[in-house]
Amino acid sequence: MTTAAKQLDFRDALLLALTTAITLTIALYWQESIKDLVQRLVPRTTALWLNFAIAILITLIGVVLIYGLFKLFRPKVQRDLKSMPLL
Repeated sequence: MTTAAKQLDFRDALLLALTTAITLTIALYWQESIKDLVQRLVPRTTALWLNFAIAILITLIGVVLIYGLFKLFRPKVQRDLKSMPLL
């Protein structure tokens, strides 16, 4: 395996790890909102709209971060693939 191929593997792994971490954060916020919704349907909760607003905000931030990560990493990966010698 060439050095360029190893760098591509590392970048792909790093991109996957960062995307997974952001997605997990989004999921945890939605979990709280959904749990509060259920508690609301079976009364006894406060500030339900606040949890949903936070979940939506965190989702939007996460999507922007993931989009930015792909923009940051993908062009470099595609250039590196083009410059790699064929085996």
